[in-house]
Amino acid sequence: MSNMQEICKIIGISSNHLKKGIKYNDIYKIVNKVEQIKDFLSSNCAKIATFEKWSTKNKRFWNDRRHITYTVPVSKKPTEVEFLKIDSNELFIERLITYQKYINNQDIDYPEYCNQFPIGNKKENVDIRICKNKKIKYIELKVLDSSDSPSADSPIFAIVESIKNYYLTADRCNIDELIVLAPDSYWIKFKNMIPLAELLINELKKVIPTEISLKKINFTPEDFEQIDKIFKDYIYENTKKEGEKFKSDKFLIEWAEKTEACKNAGREKQYDYTIKRISLPEIFENKDLKNNECIKQLLNWTDVTPVHI
Repeated sequence: MSNMQEICKIIGISSNHLKKGIKYNDIYKIVNKVEQIKDFLSSNCAKIATFEKWSTKNKRFWNDRRHITYTVPVSKKPTEVEFLKIDSNELFIERLITYQKYINNQDIDYPEYCNQFPIGNKKENVDIRICKNKKIKYIELKVLDSSDSPSADSPIFAIVESIKNYYLTADRCNIDELIVLAPDSYWIKFKNMIPLAELLINELKKVIPTEISLKKINFTPEDFEQIDKIFKDYIYENTKKEGEKFKSDKFLIEWAEKTEACKNAGREKQYDYTIKRISLPEIFENKDLKNNECIKQLLNWTDVTPVHI
């Protein structure tokens, strides 16, 4: 059972309920169980302090977080770019944010922003960790999957995830803010839940010694499509066919035969491609993305209030 499932059990609210929306009285169920959540998580964070000291100086750790992966549906080809799909829209935005910030701050010892920063056990990660002047902020990022499938966890779920990340960190005295960050489209979808989220934050201030805030990025679905197209064009330009397979010198194309799918579709052969390790340093240089206005505005965050929506 995951930490979030255990936390939902402690609170007495189902994970599905927490993801989609809660009632007014549920706010106090969360607040009243913070101490129990803290006690439960405290046994899972003993090794973090040592790991953090190591990871902030480890170049391989940072480099492993500077690539993107796309997949192609069965029976399609990597060169049919209209069918390419990012494995995770959320991870895509995280890595664009952290790499753009790295470009702006190359004179420091290690990146100020890091995405998927490991904490606790059970493979827990903070979406984005910011460390500046020995002060730390944890970002819980939420991004809608797409316009035709706009699934995402609610702001309430994101706040509880932030609490989890806070108490999974052994040395948390330097964490001065927990931020739920999302584009406009997310906040529009959950606009009716913002007052409840603000009420929960105000109540949590009484029991958690750090700031919690809601912030938005001025990044539209159209902006996302523009950046997605740049990546797809890059894949198309750097993909070539060799025999039956497609290959690239710039990234890895994994190719696998889907025998069961072939049988069900009545075809002799049917393949699935995964395009892995598309290097952000390479594509940022190749496409001059550091000067792209859509990516630049990913670093501009403002507070969320009902007035904004």
